[in-house]
Amino acid sequence: MRSWGGPTSTWKKSGVAHLEGKDDKEVLDLVKKLLSYLPQNSREKPPVLEPQDDPFRPTPELLEIVHPDARGPTTCTR
Repeated sequence: MRSWGGPTSTWKKSGVAHLEGKDDKEVLDLVKKLLSYLPQNSREKPPVLEPQDDPFRPTPELLEIVHPDARGPTTCTR
């Protein structure tokens, strides 16, 4: 019956969910991690995190998604 719904079909088909936890504790840990990226209030700046990957890494897969001509279509189904 899970094939008709559930978190897997939500994030795989619609793209509205990015994370999935195996149980309540893991889900709460994921929520805490997501909330840690936000400021505590509107007067506070968001936390700054050091990047964990190389910002100059090659990304050849983008050439398959973004059209080489800036006026051309972009493939949004990937």
